[in-house]
Amino acid sequence: MALLCSPSIFAKEPFRTTLKQIAKDNPDLVILNKWQEKTQKKYDETGLINPQFSFWSEISTLALLKLFPAYRFYTISWNENATDTGKERHVSCAYGLYTMLSIHQETDEMKEYFGYGNYAPFGELLAMEKIQITSEEQAKLVWDAFRDLHQKHWKNQTIKQMNTKKWHLGVIAIDNFNYYYEVNLDDDGVVINGKLHAAKIEN
Repeated sequence: MALLCSPSIFAKEPFRTTLKQIAKDNPDLVILNKWQEKTQKKYDETGLINPQFSFWSEISTLALLKLFPAYRFYTISWNENATDTGKERHVSCAYGLYTMLSIHQETDEMKEYFGYGNYAPFGELLAMEKIQITSEEQAKLVWDAFRDLHQKHWKNQTIKQMNTKKWHLGVIAIDNFNYYYEVNLDDDGVVINGKLHAAKIEN
């Protein structure tokens, strides 16, 4: 029977950054493998789809290291394959799924990020680490770290300071909308939050 699949726009691994192979004795693998086992268990409970995971890789860039020196960042991708039961039920499968995890090197605290959506978890990390944006140079560093972590080819998109408490990062016009990552700051220029926005272009 036919299998209905819904390929994502990331049908191939989306990585734009050179990734580092993880050494077998890297202690972070314990945490990473627990995440993978938990995800596998969720699939197993449905009995409909088996995930085919890639290997774990480290995302190590100058922007991430400079902005978040206490963290290491990792990524993994996977495709979904229907089980025999899934095929009988014509389940939908996705290809090129991926996620990123950060691990604090002192506390082992883990945080998950996604390659799509509103990207709010990155803003939460900025706020948690009390990252300041008081200049265009700092705003560019934040944007570079965002692109590196989320694997985005968005280097030439615009950075705009809206006022002393708001920056629009990665501004791009598509059809009748401006899309940007909005970062809000407190009185000291420390990040409060950040997430993707879309604003209709007024004629």
